[in-house]
Amino acid sequence: MTSSGSVREFEEFSGTIRTLRAAESAGADEGSFALDASVSELFERQAARTPDAVAVIAEDAQLSYAALDALAEAWAHRLRGLGVRPGVLVGVCLEHSPTLIAALLSVWKAGGAFVPLDPDYPTDSLVRMLADAAPAVLLTARVQADRLPKLDTVVVALDAPEADGWPAPPAAPAAPREGPNQDAGDSSLLEEVCRIWAEVLDVPSVAPQDNFFDLGGNSIGAMKVAAQCRQLGLAITSRQILLADTVAQLLEEAQPALPVRPACPAPSPTR
Repeated sequence: MTSSGSVREFEEFSGTIRTLRAAESAGADEGSFALDASVSELFERQAARTPDAVAVIAEDAQLSYAALDALAEAWAHRLRGLGVRPGVLVGVCLEHSPTLIAALLSVWKAGGAFVPLDPDYPTDSLVRMLADAAPAVLLTARVQADRLPKLDTVVVALDAPEADGWPAPPAAPAAPREGPNQDAGDSSLLEEVCRIWAEVLDVPSVAPQDNFFDLGGNSIGAMKVAAQCRQLGLAITSRQILLADTVAQLLEEAQPALPVRPACPAPSPTR
């Protein structure tokens, strides 16, 4: 097919590919699009840039990027424990809600692939689809789990009130501290952040008075540091890391990470 319309469309497509390749060769930063990044990695980068921004809104429930990322990471950890890895399928049968978004992200973070199942389908249809796909795990709600027959698949009801081995959403953080050296806990936190810097920057050690740029840091490294700091309960952004004169100053300006709202209750598996 060599019509003028087809040629024009092909030229436009080729131009787009050249633009993307040029952007990739120029080097990735916080504002560029990484062609080799997965959806979960792109989400983690956005969460590092805007941890306090609202990521999901559903009726009267909402989750920030930091809260949604923390919940998805906790569930992904549990999925890995159930054997989810690349090539392993996870069924997802949930209504549209923040729980659904967190569940999909958790599957991607664990390395698996999700099988979407509409909860409005008849039970017989769901059973046939599950038998055909044979997912290792099924993430669903209690009302859906109760209407399914006994399955070889591990069934997890994410809205069940019991934890039963699954990690609960992060608890509310402690009140902000005055500075990084107020007590033994603050001192340990400062040491942990220094350790994270050293690991990301690939240097032997980092002192509280060290500067990120002086140690060879860049925007990508700052995002990695910010992501690990959120796991410590600190809502530190990559911008703050790049602008702070020292590690100590960074912690003085840090705020506790947002807790997960009760929109997504603690998950629990059921057979």
